[in-house]
Amino acid sequence: ERAELETMWSVEKVAGDGTVGFRDGAAREACFAGPSGITVNFDNEIIISEAKNRSLRKIRPDGQVSTIYRWGPEEQF
Repeated sequence: ERAELETMWSVEKVAGDGTVGFRDGAAREACFAGPSGITVNFDNEIIISEAKNRSLRKIRPDGQVSTIYRWGPEEQF
């Protein structure tokens, strides 16, 4: 007997207004710079690492973006 795994993938923009920068708040108004990694935690929050902003950010299920941690000098845009 053979086990089959069916996967369905889709990509959807859930945060960011297209402007490069650093801004927390409502998902559609947030700004990001150099997102380099993404995962989802057990609270269904999306965690994003950003190279240019040197930060870890999260997007909560209610659509709010906030900074978890930021290190080093701020990037100039």
